[in-house]
Amino acid sequence: MVAQNRGRTGPGGTGFRPEHVFLIGLDSMPAALQAERVSLRLVAFAALNSAMLYVLRPDLVVCPLFGPDCDAAQLISRLRDIGYGGRLTVVAKVPDPAMITAELAELAPGITVKIVAP
Repeated sequence: MVAQNRGRTGPGGTGFRPEHVFLIGLDSMPAALQAERVSLRLVAFAALNSAMLYVLRPDLVVCPLFGPDCDAAQLISRLRDIGYGGRLTVVAKVPDPAMITAELAELAPGITVKIVAP
């Protein structure tokens, strides 16, 4: 399943819905990712499954590189296994974001990975 914003026409447009974001291992949206029309849901790694993904249809998943319950590599593997094919933003302050992005993207070719600083 690919997470898409079906029916999105743009802010204020007919059919526009807020972007659905899952926060995993974080308790708030990082400042670098703040946006107006966002619906946030805190999700525990252990609770993440294909049924939740199908029903809630996140447009974006945000996690730290190393979280309390899992690291980004473990999360990507879980997302791949349950059929997620959307965007993943990893929050990390690393010296070479492109290298980390490439390594994580190799784990799940259908997931678009991005690194942002906290």
